[in-house]
Amino acid sequence: MIKVMVDRTTSDVDRMTPFLLELRAAAMQNPGYVSGETLVNGENPHNVITISTWSDIDDWYAWETSPERAKIYDKIGPIAGSVSIRRFNVVATD
Repeated sequence: MIKVMVDRTTSDVDRMTPFLLELRAAAMQNPGYVSGETLVNGENPHNVITISTWSDIDDWYAWETSPERAKIYDKIGPIAGSVSIRRFNVVATD
């Protein structure tokens, strides 16, 4: 299992939210998607982090490189600043 953290800056989190919901709805239809959540930094409302859980890295890469994801990212582009993507292996759970 892996966790993927997408750390974004945005000029307008309210405008970005519908696109993030669209991304999640589309991701949910892909093999290996387990769960996801989006967090807005309480100290900096222009910082948004999405954390998703995937069965394995190959499922994530299939989603990350999909035309459907690229199409939604094109909509986010005008209101997004920097984006950082980090992938973590889950090594210990309850």
